Amino acid sequence: MIASLGRSATDFDKLARMLAPHGYRVAAPEPRGVAGSEGLATGLGLDDLAPDVAAVIDHFGDTATVLGHASATGWHG
Repeated sequence: MIASLGRSATDFDKLARMLAPHGYRVAAPEPRGVAGSEGLATGLGLDDLAPDVAAVIDHFGDTATVLGHASATGWHG
């Protein structure tokens, strides 16, 4: 689960708690620079953050359903 620009992954806590009992493994990584996460956060676009999400998917397995909210197309923070 991917939070929108500048938002914490905690936005998905309630949904994650609802999905987990139904057998879903839920991951909601904090974006760089949000809620204490590490890594360079300035000058990045969504295309720069995609490898971070891919790394989480690779860690847990080879397939995933990815969801998020509030598209930030063209964002360069």
